[in-house]
Amino acid sequence: MLIRAASVELEAADDRIDAIAADLIYRPASDGRILADPTLYLEATETGNELELEPKLLLGYRFHRWMAATNLIGEFEFRHNDRELVADGRIHRNGVAGQLTAGLAYDLTKQFALGIEAHGRTEHPNFGRESAALLSLGPCLSLDLGRPQF
Repeated sequence: MLIRAASVELEAADDRIDAIAADLIYRPASDGRILADPTLYLEATETGNELELEPKLLLGYRFHRWMAATNLIGEFEFRHNDRELVADGRIHRNGVAGQLTAGLAYDLTKQFALGIEAHGRTEHPNFGRESAALLSLGPCLSLDLGRPQF
């Protein structure tokens, strides 16, 4: 089954709209028809202070009791004001961040899976040099109790 979805969300407080967000999700084929079952996702959010675009490529693969997943994420922000500064004192006008999350897990039972997950992120204000980076690796535990999942 192809999943094509679009949604619009308004965030309001004090009788005014603070943000508007739109999500678009597209799966080119149903489960198992294309290797890694790709899903394309785009979120756009406008707050009045900035426009943020967040494209994602979500990949997943299941083989018997093994599960593998990778998420490639980009974040592009475009500021509409001059109030925020970057570390060197320049005005923060725009920025880009890249993120990669990947994991591998094994279903020990129908309700319990154990695995490993890696996460990396890098941020570049004003589309310039890297200002922050993160790399983490650790265990992953999944508990499925029906409707609640941990």
